[in-house]
Amino acid sequence: LNLNDGVDPNNLEIIAPNLVELLVLNGSPQKGIFVRGLRFNGLQFLHSLADYSNCLSSTCDGQSATFLETATINAIGAQDTIFDSVTISNTGGYGIWFNSGSSRSGITNSHLFDLGAGGVRIGLPVSGSESNANLRTEYVFVNNSIIEDGGHVYFEGTGVFAQQVSSISVTHN
Repeated sequence: LNLNDGVDPNNLEIIAPNLVELLVLNGSPQKGIFVRGLRFNGLQFLHSLADYSNCLSSTCDGQSATFLETATINAIGAQDTIFDSVTISNTGGYGIWFNSGSSRSGITNSHLFDLGAGGVRIGLPVSGSESNANLRTEYVFVNNSIIEDGGHVYFEGTGVFAQQVSSISVTHN
């Protein structure tokens, strides 16, 4: 920013995010406690902070930014939860994460852009199959959405990133 170019600092809009996660649906699937039956329609989730904590303690290197433990929207144990016609933008990491124990949930008719990592993350980075049915991520959908312009902070981010999931649907994006 160069104020010598005739820019009046009194007319500037400056946005400084201070939250890594703007919405956390905080179920406890390991205890059989779920967040159920929510619908988010027409909302905007804008300007989340990048989380560098893992980078400082270990590494920021990894396929699809799997080391990230946060997202602008983090749905843990979300069941029958729909994000419809939402905008997710200016994120520090992934836009939305259908995390451990999420099922029969998804995002549709939405626009995700200007992303720190990627758009939609589904599941957990675990090896083998999950023996506890409550912790499985399944029947998640991503459809009719525009996911673009990612990797601004973590170049490894992907449009849709799925790990250890079953019966997901990614269509018309």
